[in-house]
Amino acid sequence: MNVLLHANIFLILLSSVFTATTASSLRKVSKNSTEDETNRYLQKFSNDKWFDGKSSTVRNDVEWRDNNRNLLNIGRGGKITEIDGVHYWIGSKPAGNWNDGGDIYLYKSRNLGSNSWRFVRKIWTFEDNKTAANCEIHYNEKYGTTIVHCKSRKMFISYDGINGDFKLAYYTDPAKLSDDWNWGSNAVFLEGDTMYFGASRCRKPEGKCITNSRTVFIYKLNDAWTGFDETNPIVTTWKWPDSDVII
Repeated sequence: MNVLLHANIFLILLSSVFTATTASSLRKVSKNSTEDETNRYLQKFSNDKWFDGKSSTVRNDVEWRDNNRNLLNIGRGGKITEIDGVHYWIGSKPAGNWNDGGDIYLYKSRNLGSNSWRFVRKIWTFEDNKTAANCEIHYNEKYGTTIVHCKSRKMFISYDGINGDFKLAYYTDPAKLSDDWNWGSNAVFLEGDTMYFGASRCRKPEGKCITNSRTVFIYKLNDAWTGFDETNPIVTTWKWPDSDVII
């Protein structure tokens, strides 16, 4: 098993998806738009075929909306996962301030068309300045659990499927590093039934990352995907400057 190769390919694909998501990320009618401008915009939108569950056409330079005509809230690195032949897109509502918002939304589509996404539910509502980013949803067939993994080692677990009650939990740090090591960008990737967790980390003793400490860690999760493997949690690491290529 070439974990290095799989991790490299996954992170490159992840970067492409995130770039595409950001590029198509949905121009809104400005708050300063006049009433006439807004009405013309809405009229044009209503004349288009705004929802088609069978569509597989991806369109650029248009707003992507769900079956309720609401903008897709798939910001902050929202990812697409296929579960039982259905594509699920999970993300958060974009905001000017990174700490503003962060509620987790879920959509589904069978064909990935721009206008084929159905709103499923809001999985989590955050309070204060707590946010979620880089989220990804998976179904663990062995344990019958639906799990959302997010940045900063946040995860949300449902024992009753996608429409069940999700509970917030956190991973513990298996590396046993000093407290000034932060958790940066991260992603999970599945190989067979084994889930891996990749994270960019560096030392920030005074709130600023020390460049030559920057390291990418690849962790192995346990069978339930609810924590790090107790026997061999750290699969490999890449230290700066090589880690810059991966990140």
